[in-house]
Amino acid sequence: NAIAELQGGQNLKPPGGLHTAATFYHPVAGATMANHETFTLNTLTVDHEYLDESLLCLLHTIMFNRALGVVSPMEVESEKGLDLCWVDCNDPNVRHKFTEKLREFEANIQRAGAGAAGGGGTHPQLHTVTLQFFKSFVEQGMFSTTKKKRIWEEWKLPLAINAGAAGSDEAAASADQRCHKLSRELRERMMTILEQVDAKKDHLPEISIRGGVEPVGVTYEWDLILSDSGGGGASRPPSGWAVDIGNIGNMFGAGK
Repeated sequence: NAIAELQGGQNLKPPGGLHTAATFYHPVAGATMANHETFTLNTLTVDHEYLDESLLCLLHTIMFNRALGVVSPMEVESEKGLDLCWVDCNDPNVRHKFTEKLREFEANIQRAGAGAAGGGGTHPQLHTVTLQFFKSFVEQGMFSTTKKKRIWEEWKLPLAINAGAAGSDEAAASADQRCHKLSRELRERMMTILEQVDAKKDHLPEISIRGGVEPVGVTYEWDLILSDSGGGGASRPPSGWAVDIGNIGNMFGAGK
């Protein structure tokens, strides 16, 4: 199948991890760890109708290789005609969070699109979705304690989103051709992800097994950060975060 073809029959899941359930809270501050790794895929040009599946394909590929606990993975095929499938680690918390964030992302895109339409703009919307993995800790002050996070890995997925039909440079291309091109580019990015998670392992936090019980599902704390503007390609953290996420201007870093 497509996943076996991408992985070449190898187990590309890296060892190691932090035994903690994914938590979804708004930390008051944070900082990157000394062994922090950033992976930036090449900008993906995608028609709006394929946006959700394109993101789910890439995000689940990353998450499956960071779900170092016991999982019951399931293979998911595209329901919109894309020629690819991906592995879902079958963690209900992950699925719920992705659904929630994609709904929020859709609202952001619609707001940005309405503004562009009012100004006569026809260019693709530029966004970046960033998947962050981190380790939380509590800092004890003189009079209070503060919950913070240290980011040890993040994946940046830059997007150029066409509102409907193909962009101006592909105006003559058929829907089938665009779908084929997108499928190929997604497979290339999936391959890049699999190569990177296999090559970069030294920065992973160690697993903590308590009572001899193996961890289950996603073993790391994580969050999904959405860009806050349709006009820029950088993903910025919400107000109140003190997080250094590296050089967000470099949109063509590691991978395709």
